This record gives sequence, structure tokens and C-alpha cells, in this order.
Amino acid sequence: MERRPRPDPRRRRLVRAAFDLCDRAYHSFVKPCFADDESPFWPADGPFVFDICTMWDIYKTQLPLLLLIAPERASTLLHALLQVSSEEGNLPIGYRMAWRRPILPAGQRARHTFFADALAAGIDDIDWEWALVHLTADLRRGYGEEYLDKGVAHPISHTLDPGVWLPLHGPSRPSPR
Repeated sequence: MERRPRPDPRRRRLVRAAFDLCDRAYHSFVKPCFADDESPFWPADGPFVFDICTMWDIYKTQLPLLLLIAPERASTLLHALLQVSSEEGNLPIGYRMAWRRPILPAGQRARHTFFADALAAGIDDIDWEWALVHLTADLRRGYGEEYLDKGVAHPISHTLDPGVWLPLHGPSRPSPR
């Protein structure tokens, strides 16, 4: 019986790491679910995205990756968020799992960061003036209003959140382009 040599352990780790990366990338793109022109909640055609879970869970990991490797899908998600805001009056924190729930500061931070990242990434098929209308209205809720009124929000870490995106396209700069 001929004995096969053992595989190189470094090669095994590399293959395993590549498999893990592909597996995690696949699972990260199963949700959110994109269902263009299929909204059961309003008659307008256009982007519809559901099962986002919560923006807080994905805004530092999956959403930047989406902007990097699939900017057209990131744009679709941005359009869908604006569509929800136009139809329901709120940028969602998670859609439909958090439907009509109170707006949480963490979700606000996530939405605003995603829009700021998209602007910085050069996503240009968004009507940024219209997005600014929704982002400003969204900022008027929760700790965002405290920041706009006083220039600081407590806890102090909440001052940093709007401070990141507001200079990019806030009231002092009406056109983000």
C-alpha cells in the first residue's frame, strides 16, 4: 500500500480560509432580499428590499463590502430606503422586521453612515438633494435633534455620529456634490 504524503499545513489553512471567506460572503448576501417592483405595501414600482434585519447589524461590515464589490446593489438599497421613507415617513432601521417600531439611535447612526459612505464612494445615481431631505428629517428624531439644537448630544459618543456625516452634506452645505 502506497502512502500519500500529508498535505502542507499552510496550504490547508489557506484553502480553509478561502472556503470560509466564500461561505461568509455568500451568507452575507442572502440578506437583505432584493425584490425590485414587488412591494406588497405600496403600488409604486421601484426598488424594494426587505429582511434587512437591523441596519445596526450590517452597517460596519456588510454595507461597506456591498459598496465596494457591488455598488449597483448598494445603490438599489439606498433607493429602497428612500422609497420607504417617502411612503412611510421614516428611514427604516430594519425592514420589515422592525416595521413601524420606534426609531433607535443605533439604527439612525447606521442609516446615516451608509448614506455618507455611499456619497464618499461616488454613488452618483442617487438624488442627493432628496436624500438630504430624508436624512435631515431623520436627524430631527432622537439624539439627532439634541445635536442640531445644542451642537452636542449625550452620551458624548452620540455627538460623533452626526458629526461624521453632517459636514459631508448637512445644513451648512446644501449640495453634497
